[in-house]
Amino acid sequence: MPKKKRTLQEKLHARKIKQPPKLVYCALGYLWRILYFKRLGLSVEIKDDPRKCKGPYIVVSNHASRLDYIYTGVVLLPDTLNFVAGYNEFFRSHLAFIFRLLQIIPKKNFTPDVYTVKEIARIIRGGGRVILFPEGMSSIGGGNQPSAIGSATSFPRWG
Repeated sequence: MPKKKRTLQEKLHARKIKQPPKLVYCALGYLWRILYFKRLGLSVEIKDDPRKCKGPYIVVSNHASRLDYIYTGVVLLPDTLNFVAGYNEFFRSHLAFIFRLLQIIPKKNFTPDVYTVKEIARIIRGGGRVILFPEGMSSIGGGNQPSAIGSATSFPRWG
């Protein structure tokens, strides 16, 4: 009997996420910094720098633009971060390779997702860093959106 081919959903949930490869992550990050920061006239002031922390950390950011991964991840270089992205983004062919390469964690939108919580916890326990955008979507006008239902309810109460 031929072996059944797994669906993309099954493949995504079978993955064990690791920290992104530092060389690739930093190379892309510094390239994006060169391409976007000067062109867009960006400057950054970090008031409470998480890179000074010893050990793992989680960054929670608003999601006003499709370039938020650049605005947040690049400024925290040389630290590498595992991003959490909407599950639907993994079905876009132009993102699939880079999402796998950079160890992006899938999150089903607007609902609690146990797989996502387990993978985030594993990264944090392993000393990694995670960034998430609980609004769940960028806005057309760049303003803040309400936090998506399911984002906060996925996480246990720590502390």
